[in-house]
Amino acid sequence: ATAFNHALARRGGTVLETVSYDAQGTDFSAAITALLNLDASNRRGRQLRSALKRDIKIEPQRRKDVDVVFIGAFPRAARLIRPQLRFFDAMDVPVIATSHAYGGFANQADQDLNGVQIVDMPWLLHDGREHIINRQELQQLRERASQQPRLYAFGIDAYWLVRHLPFLRQHPAEALEGHTGVLSLDRQGRVHRRLYPASFRSGVIAPVGDASIRRSFGFIPDDDATR
Repeated sequence: ATAFNHALARRGGTVLETVSYDAQGTDFSAAITALLNLDASNRRGRQLRSALKRDIKIEPQRRKDVDVVFIGAFPRAARLIRPQLRFFDAMDVPVIATSHAYGGFANQADQDLNGVQIVDMPWLLHDGREHIINRQELQQLRERASQQPRLYAFGIDAYWLVRHLPFLRQHPAEALEGHTGVLSLDRQGRVHRRLYPASFRSGVIAPVGDASIRRSFGFIPDDDATR
């Protein structure tokens, strides 16, 4: 939460509210009502009833200054949180999450994540690029590839990256389109990985935008104008 706050602030954004939840639970209403200030609206209603000494009907109003809700959650919790946000009148608020919200495989339960936006590696997004290794063939040959697809993608890219390190050192402005994302090398020799934007539609994760948008997504200009 602190890292997200700092990263957003560097880009001119503001975190209005942060709440935690019990990842093992199923009812996140307390956290969500606090996030949307519905609990404060309820308190004002109770105070108004008490002041007027009348049994008036109160309809709590959520805060209206929210541009987006960010969720850090694994699939089970994310699938529960998204519908509960809708229930508490946040249906029109965009929701973004980390790639943890996606289990890596098609799942009927992901219908509850419709509209949620994430970033993830192209290996899992089936973006239509010709991969060095065909993912379906690899799954047939290696059962564990279907159990840990992200780890297999990292293994493939690690092997591939070693072969291209001399090229990336000589051409720091270049990048490689790997299975785990767009890979580049900085002046300190650190590998940077940029993911592709995607969203859930009809219970299926799908890339957002065309290939040029996905390749550039996540690039942050630094002091070197050539980058």
